[in-house]
Amino acid sequence: MNVLVCSKYNNFCAQLSRRLKKERHETYLLTGSQYGNNHISPNIFQEYHFTYQNENITRIMKNAAPDVVIIGGAMDSHFTWRDAQSQSVEYISGMTNLLMAAKTAGVKRVIYCSSIKVFEGNSEEMIMPDTQPISLSFQAKAYRQVELLCAQYQEPGKFDVEILRFPEVYGELGEGLRTGDICMAMTMEMIKNQVIHYEPNRRRSLLYLDDAVDVLMKVLDQNSTRKLYQVCGAACDEQELALTLVRISPDKSVRLEELEQVNSHPYPASVSGTQEELLHFKPKYSLEEGLKLLFQASKKVEKHAQKEKKTSAAKKMAVSLLETAGLFVVTLLITIFLSGTWVAETIDFFLIFVVIIAVTYGIPYALFGTLLSTVAKIVFALQSVEQFNSLNDYRFFLSILQLIIVGVIVGFMKDKYKRLNADLHDENTYLQKELADITRINDSNLYVKNVYEKRLVNYKNSLAKIYDITSQLDFMEPRKVIFQAANVAAQTMETKHVAIYIASRKSQFFRLAASSSEKASQMGKSLRFDEKLYFYEALVNHEIYLNRSMDQRQPTFIGATYSDDRVDTIIMVWEEALDQVNLYQSNVMALVCRLIEKSMSRAVLYEESIAEDSYLPGSRVMKFEAFTEIVRTYREGEAAGLLEYTLLRLEIPSSVPVQAVIPDIERSVRDTDYIGMQGNRFYILLSNSNHEEAQFVLQRLKDRNLSAEMVKSETIVGADDE
Repeated sequence: MNVLVCSKYNNFCAQLSRRLKKERHETYLLTGSQYGNNHISPNIFQEYHFTYQNENITRIMKNAAPDVVIIGGAMDSHFTWRDAQSQSVEYISGMTNLLMAAKTAGVKRVIYCSSIKVFEGNSEEMIMPDTQPISLSFQAKAYRQVELLCAQYQEPGKFDVEILRFPEVYGELGEGLRTGDICMAMTMEMIKNQVIHYEPNRRRSLLYLDDAVDVLMKVLDQNSTRKLYQVCGAACDEQELALTLVRISPDKSVRLEELEQVNSHPYPASVSGTQEELLHFKPKYSLEEGLKLLFQASKKVEKHAQKEKKTSAAKKMAVSLLETAGLFVVTLLITIFLSGTWVAETIDFFLIFVVIIAVTYGIPYALFGTLLSTVAKIVFALQSVEQFNSLNDYRFFLSILQLIIVGVIVGFMKDKYKRLNADLHDENTYLQKELADITRINDSNLYVKNVYEKRLVNYKNSLAKIYDITSQLDFMEPRKVIFQAANVAAQTMETKHVAIYIASRKSQFFRLAASSSEKASQMGKSLRFDEKLYFYEALVNHEIYLNRSMDQRQPTFIGATYSDDRVDTIIMVWEEALDQVNLYQSNVMALVCRLIEKSMSRAVLYEESIAEDSYLPGSRVMKFEAFTEIVRTYREGEAAGLLEYTLLRLEIPSSVPVQAVIPDIERSVRDTDYIGMQGNRFYILLSNSNHEEAQFVLQRLKDRNLSAEMVKSETIVGADDE
């Protein structure tokens, strides 16, 4: 069956997805974040990166069509609870939206993962499944509030919500080493500092990660009508937990330190569970076995992290030393090359070298550069007797002292301003984030204000106004409706770029019937409407396609009109203003399509009704009277700037049978083009084709020994005919 898991991808989620795949379930993942992850999740069939508060969650659940939705809740590491008050608001709103979306999408079953933290204020020694929880902290209150919401949304047989209360789950929860649970915190403290701090009489109820996944799978496989499952963990206090860690540690120098008793909320001493009687489940891992696995994994990850840290630091130091040495070699070569000149006597290149290194890397590398420069100066002084005597000159020692003083001072200023800039950068980043949030809130409020002002004050896009515009089509001739519909849609949607494609009776291709601008016709003169088309599914399901990726090569909105559940016409709209791309405009588009559907269906039905009388039997050649009406309609569409066409004339010698030429003409043109006949003369109307594109048709006719020429429409309908 299909299972939708609502949780950040952590080790709990990874283990759960492996189990689901092993038991041949198809797993979908809703991560609760709009940002993708870098992890590889081969056991996940499809990932959705949306926040839990997103308005599209219902659509996601409809698309995934899950049989069961598992809400991670207390097991979801997306909620860090660092700022418990704000996180509680986010948690409750997100879980509420998930429950509402699941119910709206028709999901039959939901499993919500809660925690026995809801009992933190209970004083009973034994917590029973029917014990009323007393929650004190923001986190516990949030868990309890969602449990109450689950009970309110419950509809037996239609929408079943099951609550699974977990104890403290320990293991590798989240990415990297996370110290959010007590076991991981104590383990990392023991590995890094060889000490474990604990609170006396602080009770805990613990369950290993794999066992937590096992009990969740047991609940998933159950068809019980029970709505609450309470899981027992290994009951112990923090002192027992610390002693267990000391026993499994190979380092016997680990010491225990007792903390002062804080006013915390102790877990109940014992929890009466429902897993043994209902789920036939017993934990596979004892507390000592689970801690041993956790310790081994933590040790391995910490060792790898330390190795990477040392490697990175050593690599950075090596690069800096190499750059310093390289610059010193360049300085040395310049000094040797200019030795004996007035430049060398005037400028101390080694001083410049030390200043550059100090400004770039700080005090340590400035001292290293000073050492190199001092050695170089001494070597130069030993090259001759005269220079050797300069070693006794106080000016030589002053130059060395100058290098040291300048290097240290400049390096100190570099390090100082580096720390200051880092602090300013952090503060600036924080303020920029705050400014972005305030700007977003202000923009949202301003947009809402403008929308309501536009709707209520101006009454511009009211239903009456839209109906007044679209009703124009009801009074037009059927042949003109298809072309004028583009203007009606453009006027209603307040845009300049609208294109309308009409279905072909003989193929899956839709031909461009009208476009209000060059931009609107960029999808081509014809398109094949089948399953491979990216908006096919939306139109077949009578929905409006919305270009959420804002791809400039695609229309912003795509709708359709229907006749007997068959797509008659496709309407495409391009929006230039991004503030017009919203759900309201999408609804307006849907309304426009429905209001003009009757007129469009009437036009298409009219075309089909006259088809038998308009065409010669067994061919695509139209009678000249019907063809003249087509030319007149296209001429009016071109005058309105809605389309373009090219008219060809083909003279057939009287000695050539007309019926012998018709197949060659039909093979030379598209299904969307029109052919008319008057005696031995044929006319071809190339829809949505300019003179350059008509050259291809002329060449195809020429290859079949048929000579045609381009003519104006006046040759058929007359110069003054409107």
